[in-house]
Amino acid sequence: TVNPEYGYEFSHTLETQIRGQLKNGLAMIDFYESRDKRHRLSRYGSDYIATLCIKL
Repeated sequence: TVNPEYGYEFSHTLETQIRGQLKNGLAMIDFYESRDKRHRLSRYGSDYIATLCIKL
């Protein structure tokens, strides 16, 4: 069940996000992942990602 205190979130795939940046003329120069150990899903993968891109 979904706890209403935390809500439910949906995200695009990592492939969709990065491909969109690259197809729009951005060059990725760095990438960062983070996990929030309070979440059960963090045992299986990163909860958060960030990209650093520059416009070509």
